[in-house]
Amino acid sequence: MEKSLLLNKFKSLSVQPEFVFLSTVNENGFPETRAMLNLRNPESFPKLKKYFDDNFISYFTSNTASQKLNHIVDANKASVYYVNPGTFEGLLFKGTIEIIKDKALKENFWHENWTMYYKGGVSDPDYSLLKFTPEQYKYYNGDFKVSCGIL
Repeated sequence: MEKSLLLNKFKSLSVQPEFVFLSTVNENGFPETRAMLNLRNPESFPKLKKYFDDNFISYFTSNTASQKLNHIVDANKASVYYVNPGTFEGLLFKGTIEIIKDKALKENFWHENWTMYYKGGVSDPDYSLLKFTPEQYKYYNGDFKVSCGIL
């Protein structure tokens, strides 16, 4: 499939699911996967749409005290998986992940209903913002065809 068509598929698939899967590498070298809110989803997070363009960078929020932050500090390699279970279409990005310290950016991403996770609001020290930058992809078209490459 032509790369521009693939990128359009990626863009469409990356905004559909409410949740995506983030994998980090633990202290023993094994992947740990968890479901995360898909902040790229414009229906759930319309004010964040401006942060997502064709570079496929993704942001996630997390508790600072979570093990995944230790994983990121120790090994910044990660993967993000988007899936449409109705069509079996899937998109795996492999890349790097970092903890964002920029207070203004954290404030821009903040949603008031997140106080259920971060009791102290946007200034809660347990509120962390993560930035995932993809480098490689593996796309499953739902019809047993796989495309791999570098972004």
